Amino acid sequence: MTLIIRTNHSYALLIQYIDTYFFNMALELTDELGQTTIFDHHSDQSMHIYHESLDKLEEQFATLGLSGNQFKVFLYIGKYGSKTAIEICRALRMHRTEVYSLLKRLMNLGIVSATLERPIRFRAVPPDVAMEIILDAEKERLRSIEMQKTSVLDLWNTLPNFMRGNLEEVEEKFQIIKGVDQIHSKMKQMISQSKEEFLIAGSEKNYLQFYHADIFSSLGECKAEQRFVTTSDERSFYVFETINGSKVRKIPLGMVNSFPSFAIRDGEEMLLLLGKADAKSRKAQTAIWTDSIEMINSLQLLFRLVWSQSMETSLTKACLR
Repeated sequence: MTLIIRTNHSYALLIQYIDTYFFNMALELTDELGQTTIFDHHSDQSMHIYHESLDKLEEQFATLGLSGNQFKVFLYIGKYGSKTAIEICRALRMHRTEVYSLLKRLMNLGIVSATLERPIRFRAVPPDVAMEIILDAEKERLRSIEMQKTSVLDLWNTLPNFMRGNLEEVEEKFQIIKGVDQIHSKMKQMISQSKEEFLIAGSEKNYLQFYHADIFSSLGECKAEQRFVTTSDERSFYVFETINGSKVRKIPLGMVNSFPSFAIRDGEEMLLLLGKADAKSRKAQTAIWTDSIEMINSLQLLFRLVWSQSMETSLTKACLR
């Protein structure tokens, strides 16, 4: 029995080796034929001109929940026409196991379909249809969560509290928040609770993210005093179109590279943004939330100092006119 198991194991390894060997040969043959796609960073100059648009498009689909490789498969069959799985493998230089997994996920999302012919060919739905399908699914997920809210709270309240000690005792709290969507959700929550003052300091990329996340709409509904300092230049001042121009100032050039990005609400809580606002790593972006009075006071002092030394912008002049 032991001999049979070992033989079967060796046979499986041999088959796997042969499969990998011929798959790699297929990729080499693809290279020899000189076939390139828009994803090839070593392709000719005619392809390079599209890479910036490609990167931006990948960032947009990442916000809809598609991984980098899912996006590549979807865009490839969307732009190059229906393809078989092996054609996708060769063009994108992926192993067929991964490609089948990606195609299965895209079909489950409803944005890729398969033909009944042999070999099976895969087609992408038009991008506008794909957007609607993904958005409808996300809306349905949010409705489901909303419907569960009451039930969850009722069940929570059926359980007793087991906390000991003085419940009135106030402790300073810290929270690590990962992911752009979670960070922006926290900021919107802070804005909605703001009563006296809301301060934001950030880079141009931070404010562009805030703009696309609809944070400025939340700020427009906030009655608290608002002030903003930014590294933004004139080209991106459109993000402040709903803001009183006199409340926006440009950080001095000497501070641009080292100035932190943060938001403070009523001197009671703050959100410190860490790392660069790079949309390629949306899930990796991190922020620290805290109600530590010492930290809040320190950053409030920094904000007021920078505000006093920052330059008025063309927005201020437009506001005065």
